[in-house]
Amino acid sequence: MMMKVLKENTDILPAKELDDFFAVAGMHIKTKEEVYLELHETGQVIATCPLSFDEKKGISIDLLADYDNVEQLIKVHGIKRTEDLNRITQSDLWLRYLGGNGYVAADINELDAELCFRIVKSVTMVYSADMNFYQEIIHVMSMKHQFERYIDENMHRFAVAVLMRPMLLPEKLYVP
Repeated sequence: MMMKVLKENTDILPAKELDDFFAVAGMHIKTKEEVYLELHETGQVIATCPLSFDEKKGISIDLLADYDNVEQLIKVHGIKRTEDLNRITQSDLWLRYLGGNGYVAADINELDAELCFRIVKSVTMVYSADMNFYQEIIHVMSMKHQFERYIDENMHRFAVAVLMRPMLLPEKLYVP
């Protein structure tokens, strides 16, 4: 009886090679499609694509996708050579966001706060650690203008949240 030996998939890029590529690039890579890839010390890879910037309002909105490690990035995008990173597009990040593996982040300069949108099942979670803010929206937000409108319509709520955030006590008052 002959046993068929399964050949390991050697078509994908070895993780070590991509790690080395990130190291040479200073842990940041910008693709031809304007997607920024960053390898963190934890091994996590974050892909970022700017969606909008309103200079007058001081609000920038970015689309981000997270990968647990370079192996996951390689597998998800079928990376065979480092040049294949240039195939990662904003559409790929939207797919990750819609699948719950990414988020939209709005940096609101006036409030010195970041507001995040993440999909869980068919709900959009809106949250900000900076503002101690959380809300669930019972539909999926997936268009740039939806995020912009949500921020515009809720700026007063965010301002109140910032005013209400707890004041930190000086270190000398903390008891170890």
